[in-house]
Amino acid sequence: MEPSTLVDHLYPHRTYDGVFWRVEWWVASCASCHSGMKQAIEAAGKAAIDALARRLGREPLT
Repeated sequence: MEPSTLVDHLYPHRTYDGVFWRVEWWVASCASCHSGMKQAIEAAGKAAIDALARRLGREPLT
């Protein structure tokens, strides 16, 4: 496991308005997870991102 090196928006701020500055949607990530696994989840759509949110113990974006 790599250490976190960046802060990612759990819900992509270019797709979901109003999440950029909402810290509850920020997650620590390493560059390889952000560029690989997270991009694949985003490509799979909102249901996949909601599932990740639940896995991280967060309520999905409504």
